[in-house]
Amino acid sequence: MKPQEICSVQLDYPVQADSGIHGGHISHEYHVRSSLEEDFVDYCTQCGTFSKEETPKMCSRCSASPQKIASVEIAHTFHLGTKYSEALGAKFQGKPFYMCCFGIGVSRLLPATIDLLSVSDKALRLPRAISPFDAVIIVKKSLMSNVIVEMTSSSASRYLKGGILLDDRIEMSPGKRIHEANRLGIPFIIVLANETERSLVTQEPVIEVFTTHPKSADPVDQGSMTLDRFVSFVQSQLYGSYSNLDHLHVLDELGAAGDENGPQK
Repeated sequence: MKPQEICSVQLDYPVQADSGIHGGHISHEYHVRSSLEEDFVDYCTQCGTFSKEETPKMCSRCSASPQKIASVEIAHTFHLGTKYSEALGAKFQGKPFYMCCFGIGVSRLLPATIDLLSVSDKALRLPRAISPFDAVIIVKKSLMSNVIVEMTSSSASRYLKGGILLDDRIEMSPGKRIHEANRLGIPFIIVLANETERSLVTQEPVIEVFTTHPKSADPVDQGSMTLDRFVSFVQSQLYGSYSNLDHLHVLDELGAAGDENGPQK
């Protein structure tokens, strides 16, 4: 089995492991590549076999020399068979249950994910499923009481259900707040500043949009757009057409956050 991939990020290395005190016949550990070097797996480039031995000399399947990969274990599965059901008398139609158990290393998952997606200690990168917010709205001081703020929040909330942060720290420049939002890895950064202020006088209101991406340290400037265009843009990122927001496709695999709340300060 070859490493499963989503968005060009290798997500897991399934490795057959010792069942230990849990018993059962089959056990697998699931690892992700990690520079944290908490663990390791051996990968045979010839036949695609994964294994885990302290001093491997050759692949157990094809005898080639395996490659040692630094990793972190994020999950473990056990096929327990009837060991416990027989002891407990747990049966169905007179036969003992076949049992299994699954464990996810939640405390390891967060640092492992950050390590996979981030390339700089100055810019955190997370899948949208576990990002602190789906979007942040950065508002210039002179626009704080303008109806455009509520209109933007309402437009963003139509598809972004993981929380919208309203950054109203008007003592800080929009540029500095964009920098801080990028450090948090918030997927969508929406700016209501000079471009918006000018558009209120001359044309349909526009907002500035930035996006953050895995394996990058800087936000991508998506330009100015109307609110209708922004809704279409977000919808495209979530469901197709656009392909440059890789971590949103990771979200589709992991499941969306379900926070229905509006802007939060």
